[in-house]
Amino acid sequence: VHVEKVMLKDEGVRQDLSLYTEQLEIALRHSHVGTEDDCPFAEPEQGVEALHEYAAWIQEVEDRSEETEGIVRSWSLAWTLCEAIWGNLKELEAAFSEPSPYIQQLERRKAFSHWLSRTAEERIEEEVAVSCHKSHVDAVFSYLTGKRISEACKLAQQSGNSASSIDRWFQLLLALVGVVS
Repeated sequence: VHVEKVMLKDEGVRQDLSLYTEQLEIALRHSHVGTEDDCPFAEPEQGVEALHEYAAWIQEVEDRSEETEGIVRSWSLAWTLCEAIWGNLKELEAAFSEPSPYIQQLERRKAFSHWLSRTAEERIEEEVAVSCHKSHVDAVFSYLTGKRISEACKLAQQSGNSASSIDRWFQLLLALVGVVS
């Protein structure tokens, strides 16, 4: 085992270090700490409260930072995805009785879909910005893949030849949602 003492002088490094220490503090707040045979140990608490705290914390960090750094963006995607998959759902907490497994699965899918839409927003905007100069068809398709139907319709109408293009886009939209094969 090799132990090395590191001195931090740069303020930027301290801020980066706070990103790591805050996660450790969240883990510690949601753990039972004790000793057994004069040996300290920490045992995580059951439940998803820590998960929600991680997700809220990283969203706050991401909102605060002007330019989302790579690691912060990765952590944000990971913690919010975990929250969507395993966290408590606000829609189900308001229910008077225990929701059926079908309702639970439906709400979990909605949470995941919402996460996916939020995650893809930036990419869709980039694709639309590039595609608008080349082909409005690609831009409309990008909007449709992000479930941004009203923007897709507006762009299709602005691209000219309204009647036939709207009809074609409507057929494409129906095919995307599985109504038409």
